[in-house]
Amino acid sequence: MYELLHKLQYVAIVPSKESYFYTTTLPKNTKLSKELLRLNYEKHSPFKPKEIISIEEKSKLLLWFCKESITTPIAIPEDYLLYQLLKQEHQNTLILLQTPEYKKALVIKEACLQGVFVVQNNDSNFLAISKDEYGVCEVVEHDLEQYHLLLKRSLKLLNLPLLYKFLRFTLEPKKLLNKTVEQASLPLSFLLIFAILINFYHNTSLQKKINALTQSYQEIRQNNQSLIDAIHKHNQEVALFEEFIAKELLYPDPLLVLEQLYEILQKMQGATLYSLSATQGKLSIKVQTSKNPIELLNKLTQLSKIERVLLGTTHRPKDANPIYTYNITLKPLEVEQ
Repeated sequence: MYELLHKLQYVAIVPSKESYFYTTTLPKNTKLSKELLRLNYEKHSPFKPKEIISIEEKSKLLLWFCKESITTPIAIPEDYLLYQLLKQEHQNTLILLQTPEYKKALVIKEACLQGVFVVQNNDSNFLAISKDEYGVCEVVEHDLEQYHLLLKRSLKLLNLPLLYKFLRFTLEPKKLLNKTVEQASLPLSFLLIFAILINFYHNTSLQKKINALTQSYQEIRQNNQSLIDAIHKHNQEVALFEEFIAKELLYPDPLLVLEQLYEILQKMQGATLYSLSATQGKLSIKVQTSKNPIELLNKLTQLSKIERVLLGTTHRPKDANPIYTYNITLKPLEVEQ
């Protein structure tokens, strides 16, 4: 298939010498247009690239900065094909490949392409430094004959999903018809079927993305509904609790009553607050005084925030004034209003 597509000038394999490889971590949910690729990553190229080929692998962004313009709809770096072929056998390896013109190295670590570069010599120190730099375990070398065999095998990996990954723009069957007819020696049906399959795969991929997004939306909506129900239930509970407080448990601040009590005791000579305790809506005070206990009881009963006052136990210490207990019930605010 590759030979025919290449002859029709719809697929091109980009050699290492015509590109510069760079890889980086891709943030989650990041989509980069051609313009954003140039804006963010062109600075990493040692030359002004005329084209940038990009592909996402797991959480990595693989970039090839190309020296020449690309005119074919599909352009695949040679390095990527070799990497796809070799990564199954080499998980953490520096692979040396002797091409007809130069020797190059592919660095594969944890089954990801980490580096591609031209090797200037076979200096052992250089290889050792490269191993340490990329943190790989071994070095594997292939001669020119093996390189040709590997490249031939890698071309067999070309299939519709892989071609679609590197599709630079949509192939429309109608637009391909005239060009195909001009090259009458080439099979018309093959190219049209290829274009239709590419478009079919494109539409199928879009539909899968739509289905995935729809499912995610439904899950988020369902989760949000559970959260909304929980918030609604919580608000209902808070409202019931506030209603209960307003009707049953809301009383004046005991400190306000104690403030009035102190004013009364200051006017009564020989009266001392011995102790006090407060609970919800109730006060219990003990007053030591030589006065008639009914006098204080009457004064407390006249306070607006007090519903009733009961005289409790009396303790009569030796050689001291008696201590009287007053049990006070506060008026609920609703009653007071």
